[in-house]
Amino acid sequence: MVEIPNQEIAKKIMEDLKENESYRKTAKDWEGAITIEFLSDGNKLKKNYDLWHGKVRSVEFIGGPSEKPFECYISANETNWRRLFKGEIDPTIAMRMGKFKFQGNLDKLMCNTKVTPYILKFLTKHLKDW
Repeated sequence: MVEIPNQEIAKKIMEDLKENESYRKTAKDWEGAITIEFLSDGNKLKKNYDLWHGKVRSVEFIGGPSEKPFECYISANETNWRRLFKGEIDPTIAMRMGKFKFQGNLDKLMCNTKVTPYILKFLTKHLKDW
C-alpha cells in the first residue's frame, strides 16, 4: 500500500510530466497551479502542481487552508481517490456527482480540459495499487 502524500511519488509524477511530449503540447497555454487534496481520516493532505506552459515548475506538499495560490483545486476523500485510481469511476462523472469537489477558475479548466486529466493519469499510474 502506498502512503499519501509521498514525496517520492510526487517527484516521479513531476518527472513523468516533464518527459511527456504530449503533455507539454496539451498544456502549452496553461498558467498556474493545480492543487490536489486527499481527505483521509480527518486529515487534509495536499499536493500543489505548479504548471507553466507545458512545464512542471514544482510539485510540493502544502498545509493550511491557503498557503499556495492555485488556479484549480480538486478535493476528494480517500475512498473516491482509490476508486479513481482503480478505474472504477470517471473523474468528470465523479465531479458531476459531487464525489470530487472543485474550486477555482472553472472557465479556465473548461478551456483546458486535457490538462487536469494528465495530472490524474500520472497520479493513477503511480497510485493504482494504493
